[in-house]
Parts: sequence; structure tokens; C-alpha cells
Amino acid sequence: MKLIDMTCPHCSAHLKVDASKAQAICEHCGATILIDDEVQHIQYDNAEEAGYNFEKGRQRAKAEARREAATAQHYSQQNTKPPKKRRTWLWVLGWIFIFPLPLTILLLRKKEMKPALKYGIIAAAWIIYLIIGLAGGSGSNKENPNETNQPSSSITEPSSDATPVTSVPDNSETPSATESTESSEPVSTVDVLGLCFERLTESPTKENLEAFAKELGLYESHRNKGTGTYEYRIATERDVANVNKRDKGSVIKADCNALKGDEIPFIQYFDYDRMIEGTWHSDGSFSLVDYNNPDNAEIEVNSAQDIINFLPTKPSEANLLEILLASAYEGMTEEEVLGFVEVKGLSYDSRGAGNERSIGYSRDVIEKYGDWGSKITFSTSNGLLERMTYYYFPSNYREGVSAVFYSESYAKAHSVTAGFNLQRSNGTTPYSKAGDLLNDIHGKEIALPAGPDGQKESESSEGAEGNLIDSFVYEFNMNSETPLVFKEDFTPSDKTSGHYRTEFRLGAYKDAVGKSFSYEDVTVDIVFKKPMLGNGNIRVYMDGATLDQCKKVLAVSSPIMDETATSEDIQEAVDYISERKETNGYYYANLGLLLLGNDTKGYEFMLKMGND
Repeated sequence: MKLIDMTCPHCSAHLKVDASKAQAICEHCGATILIDDEVQHIQYDNAEEAGYNFEKGRQRAKAEARREAATAQHYSQQNTKPPKKRRTWLWVLGWIFIFPLPLTILLLRKKEMKPALKYGIIAAAWIIYLIIGLAGGSGSNKENPNETNQPSSSITEPSSDATPVTSVPDNSETPSATESTESSEPVSTVDVLGLCFERLTESPTKENLEAFAKELGLYESHRNKGTGTYEYRIATERDVANVNKRDKGSVIKADCNALKGDEIPFIQYFDYDRMIEGTWHSDGSFSLVDYNNPDNAEIEVNSAQDIINFLPTKPSEANLLEILLASAYEGMTEEEVLGFVEVKGLSYDSRGAGNERSIGYSRDVIEKYGDWGSKITFSTSNGLLERMTYYYFPSNYREGVSAVFYSESYAKAHSVTAGFNLQRSNGTTPYSKAGDLLNDIHGKEIALPAGPDGQKESESSEGAEGNLIDSFVYEFNMNSETPLVFKEDFTPSDKTSGHYRTEFRLGAYKDAVGKSFSYEDVTVDIVFKKPMLGNGNIRVYMDGATLDQCKKVLAVSSPIMDETATSEDIQEAVDYISERKETNGYYYANLGLLLLGNDTKGYEFMLKMGND
């Protein structure tokens, strides 16, 4: 039989045909080629078949060319190896000095042999070898110690769930003349999975989901999800690819609908190390999700290469969910939690995953992604916060940790520590400050804003005094375009503090506490003192402020300090100081106001509660 090389005149595929025969069939497109004096012709029964087979053959030819290029790129070293007869001496030495090693390699490659028999023979061979070595002593073991450390094989037996397709590394030789060219040293996970993802997006077919994985030495697994839909998983590790186990790791995921002509609606590439997920959509577009950011918003990209080369960005500042957690305190109300959600534009679901009350950046995170996104869950009792849990993705996904705040009543009922805790599957670790807890979750220091957007904790924050000031600042910042930013604690009665005022000499301020904040370009001092009767009161001070700043602080502070103050009461007070620009004892609702100064030097401002 004489074989000649030729090109299919229909689909351009490279063929080898028998020159002694009158015709040949193209294995790619199915065309019948007539061989007549080296002139080739094409015959089809009908035009429809011709068009279909042409496109089919053309695609297969293109796939074959890409496959050859990829193989040349990743396995060039293997393909350019000299004939393995040059390493026959290694096998000879192996059989002479370490006979269990070549025996192990050969038996592992016998896929048809039963595993029990195979591993029994291997174990027996090594036991005999060790017995001989121990009996003979060091003088009888003349083999090269470097040879004994050679790995036997990386072959893994196939399972019914996942199909392994890469096997023998370069340093394992075999006398078989049919050794696969795919036994080269494996490339990195990102490289090989990225290459597979890119090639699949170029040729998204059911056949390629299996063929490309096999060709690149990856594990592939699939199952019927029902209604003709097949779920595919491709990975470098068996259990990651396994559709039943789904271990954590980098993976390619895809669905294929057999009832719709094997249509593939999407192909996803998830990189475990970078915590990103890129998706090819059936319309040819690409998108990407960076799970290092709490909002997990989809990013539009132009190609698979944009996904493979994407550099994730890790936040250096606290996000809104962390700010909410850091603002939690004993006695925090449900209205405060939901008020933060509304003001900050977060999403809320009273029946999230597991019937939990959930907060996230989007409803997709709460409803769709589940564990695949940062979120907060919380519970209340009689309108007061019991528990608030923050799941930061990807730390929660990787390490199974979460940050949690427990109220005293909840902690007592569930035998946990009240306050902030790092929660693990095997227990919790308490923290005195939310900021320290969040820094540990991130693995680095995170800038946590002050005020309602995350109070900076201090010793004086503990107890009713600190809680009342913190609660006021929390409410203020939720309703103000400009937040109060924490600066420092001070003792009002301390004349050297820089915050001392004449009235602080009175005995009522002996045990008072104070906190100082920045507001735009001025300083706001808030002082708490406990009177003879009642729960205590606060005063708000500013020096050198503009009239506009005074009006804004008055408008935001009034309804917080006095719930009975109506919008009409507050507007009258604003109008009064706008017109007079001075008052030393103006009262409205249950509040008292002092305003002294002018537009040139600035104004001295003080707002106090009615029980002061």
C-alpha cells in the first residue's frame, strides 16, 4: 500500500490516502474524494450535506491546528527529546539495583489489571527488596542513592466520577514504544487552566469540553442535572473536578443542554489563588467578578486573556459591612441597623439564605451567590440587637472564619463571650475592639473610619457614657452629608486637655467624659454628664465655626437629642439664628441653644438637652 500526503480540497484538512484506491473519505468533513491521475474531486449526495460537512470539517481542522500549536508550546521539550533508547541504561540499572521501582512503574501503567492484584504485587516487591537490603547490610547495597529517590510515577487510577488524563512526568521512562507525548512536566495551574478556558471560549462545543481537558492533562467530570442539562467541571485535581465532591480549588465550570443541540450557555473560569471568576457568555461577551471586594460587582472585559491576566485589588479600607459591624453595641436597636442599610443604599432581605435576615451590597450576593460574597446576618429580640455576623469573602470561604458581635443576653444564653469575636468551627476568640478583629481577618491593618461609619474604640467608650455619645454620633452620621470623624477622648474637668471650658469647673462635670471629632474644617466636642435624675445628657460644642456649619449641626443634632422636636421647631430655630446671628439662651422643643460670634471670627456654638 502506497500512502500519499494530500489536502482535502473541501475543508483543507491534511490527509494520508492510499494511492492504489480509486477514492478516499476525508476523516474530518466526510467528503468523498475521487483519485484520478492525482486530480481530486468531491462528491456529496445533496447540497445540504455538503454545506454541513464543510463547516464541520473546517471547525475540526481549525481545532486540530490550534491543538497542534498548544501541544508544541507546552510540550516542546518532550516532543524534541532524543529517542528514549538513550536512557535504556536507566532501566537496566533499575532492574539490577532497585527492581521494585521499574516494576512499580510498569504495573501502574497497566490500566486493565485489577487494582488489588496490582498494588499487592507492588507491596510484595518492595517488602522483599527491603528485607534483602536489611539482611545484606550497607555493603551489599551498591546502587546510586540518587537513583533510589526517583519518583515512581504520578499516574492516578481513574474513577467513575472524574477522568484523569495526565500521567507520567519527564523523569519517568518506560520501555514501551507507545509512550504518550502528553507525559511532559506539568505547567502551572493558571497556565494550563487558562489555556483550556481560552481555547474553549474559541470553540465552545461539548466534544471540546472533554477533548481539550484530556489533551492538556486535566481532570474532567460531568453529570446529568436533569432535563438534558449536563454539568461539566475541569481542574488539575481530581476532587476539585469531581461533580460530586467539588473540593475547593481552581476550576472551569460549564453547562451543556442536550435538548438544545448541545448548547453551552456559559463557561466559567474560577481562580482559587486570586479569588476571581471570569465568565464567557453564549453571546460572545465576557465578564469578571473580583471576590476580594465586598460588592462583588461584575466587571466587563473583552477577552479570555483579560480574565487570565487580571490583577485583583484588595481593599485597604473598611467597607460598609465592616463599618456596620464595628458600630454594633449593647442596646443597638433594629431601627438603627435598618436605618444604616437604607441610608447607605445596601440590600436587605428579611428571609435570606437559611431564612436569615441578611444584608449585602446587592440582592445577588444575598439570594444568588450565597457563600460566594461578603454579607451580614443578624437577629434581634424585642427590637434590640442580639447577634450580628459578618462573612468576609474570601476569608470565610478559605478559612471558614467570620466576625461576630454578641449581646450580653445572647452570650449568656448560648455560653459565648459578649462583644466582638472571631468565630471558627471549633470555637470563638474574643476581641476588645472590632478594628483588631477586622485586621486579623484581612491579614493587614484596615483603615476603619470613625463616627457611625465605625467608631474608634477607647477605654472611655465602655459604659453608658461612651454608648450615649457613640449612639449620638452614629445617628448624626447616618443623617449628615459630612460625618463626624473621631479624633480623641478627653476629660472635661482636665484644664490641660485643650478642650476645657469654664462650666466644666462645676461638680456636675467631675465624672463627665468627652469625645472630640472633626467636622469639615472645625472641631466638635461632645460631652456626657450624668445628672441627679435621668439617664444622662450630652452637650455639643463648636468653636470658630461658620454660620452655615452651625445651622447644619443644629438641624441634624436636634431630632437625635430630642425626639419630640418637630421639623417646624427645628426650622424656626434655623431661621432664628440665620436672622439674628446671635443668641444666648434660645429654647425650642426641649433643647437650648447658644450662638456667639460673627462671620469674620467665626461662631461659638453650644446645643444642650432640656434636662441639663
